[in-house]
Amino acid sequence: MRAGVPYFPLYHRRHTFATRLSAGGVADHFVSQMLRQGDAQVFKRYSQARLTMMREALGKMDRNANEHEAISGPAKPN
Repeated sequence: MRAGVPYFPLYHRRHTFATRLSAGGVADHFVSQMLRQGDAQVFKRYSQARLTMMREALGKMDRNANEHEAISGPAKPN
């Protein structure tokens, strides 16, 4: 931390790179090629991170919809 930058393993950058590619919709096959990752078990970790991000996004949408409904009342059927 001599330069004022906290220590972090380079692996964290690799994990972030793969997670963001995967969350952005890049096919798992291409992400694993870009990482030069041959082991599918290791790559599953990035896919799980993508699923977690998707669940969080859906939860946020659900909470926002419930808040909107509480303010404006239930939606009327068409």
